[in-house]
Amino acid sequence: MPARKHSSTGRGAASRGRPSRKAPAKRPQRPSLLIATFCETAFIDDEKMLSIMRIVDQVNVHWRSLSRGPATTKQDLLAALQRGEIAMPPHPMRVVLRFQAAEVGGTYPLDLAFERPDGTVVTGPQASVSVQPFQASNAIAPTALSFRHEGRHWLRVSLDGQLVARVPLNVVFLEDEPQPEAATAAPRPRRRARATVSTTAAGTPRPAARGSRRSNR
Repeated sequence: MPARKHSSTGRGAASRGRPSRKAPAKRPQRPSLLIATFCETAFIDDEKMLSIMRIVDQVNVHWRSLSRGPATTKQDLLAALQRGEIAMPPHPMRVVLRFQAAEVGGTYPLDLAFERPDGTVVTGPQASVSVQPFQASNAIAPTALSFRHEGRHWLRVSLDGQLVARVPLNVVFLEDEPQPEAATAAPRPRRRARATVSTTAAGTPRPAARGSRRSNR
């Protein structure tokens, strides 16, 4: 039985004629988030060093100062806040973010959103952050938040369309009023006895002796 001859125009030849597929280009790695926090004060000095003071992770609201009368309960106040009948004074804070890039830098869109305990999300203004290769970049965003709910809130940080961090912020409604600090009276300085000074004919001052009488010659 004669052996069959394989044609050279089979699948092997057809596959050799197709263009080879290129591997997808590797997308540059996004900058890493090093710091994400609330605070009261933050600044960058002349040496581009970041300083953060008084980090905030809990906000205490003294709700008695917002109540309509002594018969108002905390539940009534929270319901009025959620209905928009009472306006909560904004609480000023700062959001501090610090990113660090790898071998590739660039400019990336930055989105901040605030998530309430009931699941509603308040979106903030869009911004951008620029990072140089192997360097860090800081972002300080002043913010003023009005709270309508008690409990755990979240700051959602998204970089280049991807969620990179959720920063917790606890809000507690306290019933007691903040007690003012007791004012302490400053001690009065003791009065020093005044020394009587007379002047000689030559203009040199000399202390006058008390109780002495001038004799008339």
